[in-house]
Amino acid sequence: MQTYSTKKLPGNSISLNYEGFDFGGEIKRVDTHFTATVMQPDWKHLIKKWRNQLLNTRKILVMGDTVVLVEYLMEIYEAFKLESGLWKSDVFVREKQNVEAAIRILQPKVNACLTKSNEVLTKGLRVYLSIGFSLLRCFSDKSLTSRERARLAWQPVIFLRLWKKWILFQQYDTDKHFISDQTYTDTILADIL
Repeated sequence: MQTYSTKKLPGNSISLNYEGFDFGGEIKRVDTHFTATVMQPDWKHLIKKWRNQLLNTRKILVMGDTVVLVEYLMEIYEAFKLESGLWKSDVFVREKQNVEAAIRILQPKVNACLTKSNEVLTKGLRVYLSIGFSLLRCFSDKSLTSRERARLAWQPVIFLRLWKKWILFQQYDTDKHFISDQTYTDTILADIL
């Protein structure tokens, strides 16, 4: 059974800890009761988790007829240093908690460089990065309409559910060929709350 704990933050804020993933919200008074508003996820933590799945050397993420490999990012860093916007530390990683590195990897110009590098082999990685970019935008782009934000939030949920079903249907081991259970659950929870 999953247990949750809350902690009081400065002001009228609280945090809900869910196995390594924090959701934060404001406490509001409604009539005579105090209640927490809609809990918002720590999107920076989620983006780092999304990027770090690429760095897991014990897994080969299978997507259709391609695989999702960080080595493709290493290749485009070398071939398209300025055009990709990547830093060396983004792909030859020492620090897994670097939010800015995760944000740079998810940018559309990285996808454009991957397409130039090898459109066929990088297809899975480009899809994976596009879904990550949807996550990033739905939580960080303040100019989105409610409709666009909802579309961007649900895109990763639908994608992950279909991808996981496909992995199981193809009889791949999800422990070796799919993102971690925690990243899967955190992404689903973050986008449906």
